[in-house]
Amino acid sequence: MSTKHLFYIKKQYMKTKIVYPIYLGLILLSVLISGCFSMPRSYGTIWQRNIAPLYPTMNYSYANRYRTIEDLKPELKWTDIKKTNQTYDLCIWSCDATHKTIPWYGGTSDWGTPIYSANNIAENFHQVKYRLEPNTYYNWSVRIRESGILSPWSSFKQVKSDIVYVEHVENVPFGFKTTDIKPSIYTDAVVTRSQKQPQNKLKSNAEEATQAKSEPDGTSAADTKAIQFKPDDAVAFYNHGNAKRAKGDLDGSIADYSKAIELKPDFAFPYNNRGDAKKAKGDMDGAIADFNKAIELKPDYVFAYNNRGVAKKAKRDIEGAIADFNKAIELNPDYADAYYNRGNASYTKGDLDGAIADYTKAIKLKPDNSAAYKNRGSAKKAKGDLDGANADFRKANELKAGPSR
Repeated sequence: MSTKHLFYIKKQYMKTKIVYPIYLGLILLSVLISGCFSMPRSYGTIWQRNIAPLYPTMNYSYANRYRTIEDLKPELKWTDIKKTNQTYDLCIWSCDATHKTIPWYGGTSDWGTPIYSANNIAENFHQVKYRLEPNTYYNWSVRIRESGILSPWSSFKQVKSDIVYVEHVENVPFGFKTTDIKPSIYTDAVVTRSQKQPQNKLKSNAEEATQAKSEPDGTSAADTKAIQFKPDDAVAFYNHGNAKRAKGDLDGSIADYSKAIELKPDFAFPYNNRGDAKKAKGDMDGAIADFNKAIELKPDYVFAYNNRGVAKKAKRDIEGAIADFNKAIELNPDYADAYYNRGNASYTKGDLDGAIADYTKAIKLKPDNSAAYKNRGSAKKAKGDLDGANADFRKANELKAGPSR
């Protein structure tokens, strides 16, 4: 065999064993690099299935990813990757301290309590139909639906922080925290006045709450449809009850909350809301029993403490009411309604200075609370401060306070 043939064979051998594998390796590396760069990523976070939250955005720290938003009915937005024949599903979970800190290897069952859902969303955004609870942490996620086939819920994988590598954490949901603006269930205190001054009866939040509750929500039909297709969906019955409550249908809302509780006995929210509806019907014992159960299931449930305090005050258990308002304030020092309701209880007890202090704090936290101005004016008048009382009455009128009860 000639030297030329030997050189050719050696050249082909080099190509097969060395050059071609190098080419193949370079091709694979370029595919991997292009694939990584095509995925949405930010601050070391890789979003799985290419869906990332656009609003609320997130802090890209595993331990502190919840951004605070000032909207209890937010419009949630996410990256749009669906095809023309696909839609989105969305779910929101209420979470406590445990759900905020553990790795979610177990799936959505560890994301908290599902309290809101919407299916077949055509666009990459959705306006939440019901008011969420203030000062509460929420997890949320989106998935794609196509002809009944569902993708997994979208989540993200924390690979590293901005500076140092951290433990690999997968299946972490999107999250946000609400501020203390308005509770989803309004607190209407039953207030009485001293016989000495019947012309200046204290005004509660009930007048303002009634108007807010009676606004048509526009979602009852959707939830009714959801109940028809999924009669075992506790969240759908809970949302349906909220819609009926907003329209003033107390008996209908109680029935829906009861069904939600039957389907999911450890669901704290329908206990609280059913208690609120019973309170509105005058069933204070039934309301207190529901608030007790809500607190048992969720010991940091601020609104259940506040609502139970209102019911106790209606039963003339003033000390018990003040204890509940104190606990609500301890859990959330910026909860204006708890200060307002404690002020009402202090007034009934005869503690005018304490009442004035609480009304003043409530006004500081919620400057448009006309009832707090009016009740503070009544307390000042009882103390003989007529100038201060008249100033508060004028301010209450400026805020278009409703008629006294």
